[in-house]
Amino acid sequence: MRAEDLGDLQALVRSRLVPGFAERADIESDVRDCAEDLGLSPEDAVVEVRRSWEERSSVESGWTDNGDYGRLRYAFDELSAETLLAEQ
Repeated sequence: MRAEDLGDLQALVRSRLVPGFAERADIESDVRDCAEDLGLSPEDAVVEVRRSWEERSSVESGWTDNGDYGRLRYAFDELSAETLLAEQ
């Protein structure tokens, strides 16, 4: 696999993986199609997805903050505990 092609595949994987909305199977399907268009091995492309998925999962497991949703949930819980009326 050429370095340029690998870079293109990695960029595609990152663009689908990082936002966190796509299932792994969907990313694998997209990457298989891309690999075929580039004349590359779809199996090698799937290996890259799985490697990136595991790497991202490892990073995420170390996160201590659960983002905006967690902060909002906490704020509403605090308001509720103080018996203030708050609607979500």
